[in-house]
Amino acid sequence: MTAEDLKRYSVRVGEGSGCFFQPMTNEYTYILTAKHLFSALQNGAEIDIFRHLKNEDGWSEELIPFTLELG
Repeated sequence: MTAEDLKRYSVRVGEGSGCFFQPMTNEYTYILTAKHLFSALQNGAEIDIFRHLKNEDGWSEELIPFTLELG
């Protein structure tokens, strides 16, 4: 696996980063990231998550909208 292959599975989460995680079932896809990215946020906070997409000109980012639900 190359660095470009790995970039397809990484995401930018607010001021940090994370990666996609696919468990044994295809029902859900998870993003693994650090808990401290959310420690100062309130319930209902909007968090910008960007996934990397390879295109003809290089890389672009696609927004994955996310609302924080504590608990």
